[in-house]
Amino acid sequence: MECGNLMRKDDMQNRYSYLVKNTGILAISNFSSKILAFLLVPLYTRVLTTEEYGSYDLISITIQLLIPIFTVNICEAVVRYLMDKNIEENDVITIGAKYCCIGLILFIVVAICNRITNLVPLLNNYVIMTIALFFSTVLYQYTSSIAKGLEKVTCIAVAGIISTVVMIFGNIVLLLYFKLGIIGFFLSSILSQLIPAVILFSKMNVWGRINRDSAKHVQISMTKYSAPLILNSVGWWMNNALDRYAVTFICGAAVNGIFSVAYKIPTILATVQQIFIQAWQISAIKEYSNDSKHFYGEMMNFINMTMGITCMSLIVTTKLLARFLYANEFYQAWKYVPFLLVSGVMNSVSGVLGPILCADKNSKTLGKSTFYGAGVNVVLNITLVYSIGPQGAAIATLISSFAIYLLRDRALIGKIDQSTKNKMLASWILLTIQASIMIYCESYSLQVIVIIIYLSLYCRELKKICYIAGSCLSKYLHSCK
Repeated sequence: MECGNLMRKDDMQNRYSYLVKNTGILAISNFSSKILAFLLVPLYTRVLTTEEYGSYDLISITIQLLIPIFTVNICEAVVRYLMDKNIEENDVITIGAKYCCIGLILFIVVAICNRITNLVPLLNNYVIMTIALFFSTVLYQYTSSIAKGLEKVTCIAVAGIISTVVMIFGNIVLLLYFKLGIIGFFLSSILSQLIPAVILFSKMNVWGRINRDSAKHVQISMTKYSAPLILNSVGWWMNNALDRYAVTFICGAAVNGIFSVAYKIPTILATVQQIFIQAWQISAIKEYSNDSKHFYGEMMNFINMTMGITCMSLIVTTKLLARFLYANEFYQAWKYVPFLLVSGVMNSVSGVLGPILCADKNSKTLGKSTFYGAGVNVVLNITLVYSIGPQGAAIATLISSFAIYLLRDRALIGKIDQSTKNKMLASWILLTIQASIMIYCESYSLQVIVIIIYLSLYCRELKKICYIAGSCLSKYLHSCK
C-alpha cells in the first residue's frame, strides 16, 4: 500500500515537473515577443501613417478570422491526433498539409474575386502582401502544431526567438534604412513567420512525412474534431472585437478610443495565460486518463489562484498604472480596467478547461461554449452600453466570460473535483467585489480586507508553494557548498 502511494506521488511529481519545464521554456520565447511588440510601437507610429497602421491592423485581424474558417481549424486537430499513439503520425501530418493548402487556395480565390468586384478596396491595395501574410501565418501555425503534437517544446521556443530576432532586424532594415513604409512592415511580419516556419518544417522533416494517400477514417475523424472548433475561433474573435463595435456605434469613435486603451493592462494577464496554456495543452492531452481528476483539479486551482492574485494586485494599482501608461486624455480608461481584469481570470480557467475537452475529443462543446458566450456578449453589449455607456461593455465581457466557463464546466462533470470549483467560484465573487469597490468608491482599506479574505481562501496552496520553493532553495544552497 505504501509502495503504491509512493508511486502515485512520484507520478504526480513527474507530471508537475514536465508541465513546469515546458512552461519555463515557452515563457522565454513568449515574453521576448510580447516585450518586442510593446517596444516597437513607437517605431511603427513614427514611420507609418495612422492610415497605413490601421490598414495593416485590419488586414491582420481579417486573416486571423479567415484562417480557422478556410483551413477548418485543422491545426488544432494536428496537435491532438499526433499525441494519439494509436494513429499514424504521417497520416495526421499529411491531412494537416492538405487542409492548409486548400485554405490557401480558397483565400487566393477570394482575393481574386475581390480584385474583380472591388468589394473591399483596402485588400486590393495590398493583394500580394495579404496573400503572402496568409501563407506565412498558416505555415507557421501548421509547423508549430506539429512540433507541439510531437512534444518538441524546445523547437517551438527556439522558433519563437528566431521570429522575434527576424522581426527586429526586418523592422530596422526595411522601415528605418530602406524606408519602405507599410510594405516594409508587411515584409517584416511575413519573414518573421516564414523563416521559423521553414526551420520547423525542415527540423520536423515534414516533407518526408507527407504521403500521397492518407487513411480516410483518420481524415474523417480529424475533420469531425476540428470543424466545431471554427465556432471556438470565431467566438473568441467576436468576444474580443464586438465590444469595440458596440461602443463605437452607440457612444462614438472617440469614446471607443478610450475604452480600447483600457485593454493594455489586462494584456498582462493574457500574456501569463497564453504561456501556461501552451504548455498545459500538451500535458492535458498527455495525462488524460481516468485518474487525472486530481491533477486537473490541482492545475485549475493553481492557475486560478495565480491569476487571481495577479488580478488583485493590478486592480489595486490600476490608477497608478494608468498614470504611467495612458496620456491625460485617456486617463479615465482606468474605470473600465477592473472588470476586464476579472474577466481575464475567468478566461484563464476556461482556457484550462479547453485542452481537457480537447483531450476528451469533445470539440463540439468547446466550439459551442465560446460561440454561445459570444452571443451573450452581443446581447449584453447592445443592452448595457446603451444603458450605462462603455462600462456596460466591460460588464458584458465579464458575464460572457462566466457563461463560457459554465458551459465548459457542465461538459466536464466528474472530471474536476467539486471542492476546487466551489473555491474558484468564491474567489471570483471576491474579485468582482474588489473591482466594484475600486470603480464605485475607490476605498483601498475595503480592498485590503477583500484581499486578505482571498489569500486566506488559498492558505493551504500558498503554504505548499512556500514549502516547495523553500525546498528548492535549500537544495540549491546545499549544492553550492
